[in-house]
Amino acid sequence: MSKILLKFYDEDIIEEDTFYTWHEKASKRFTDKNTAKEIREMANEFVQWLRTAEESSDEEDDDDDNKLPEPQISFTHTVNKPPVKGNGEIIDTENI
Repeated sequence: MSKILLKFYDEDIIEEDTFYTWHEKASKRFTDKNTAKEIREMANEFVQWLRTAEESSDEEDDDDDNKLPEPQISFTHTVNKPPVKGNGEIIDTENI
């Protein structure tokens, strides 16, 4: 999940504030509330990294001579769910 969110962020598809707003509250608009909560929990690592990156960026703006290295993130959260079947074929969501 975090890798997908990182790609959206890197490609400027979703703005930073949108991630924060989405992460704060589960919505049952497109799925049940428990599933929405599980998805947000899987995104915790990314949102924490995003907040850290924002703080580092603010510090860099204040002092360009002492640039901080880009945060090294390791997204380790995995879900133990069976592969998704689409149009009769099995899709291995771990290799997307």
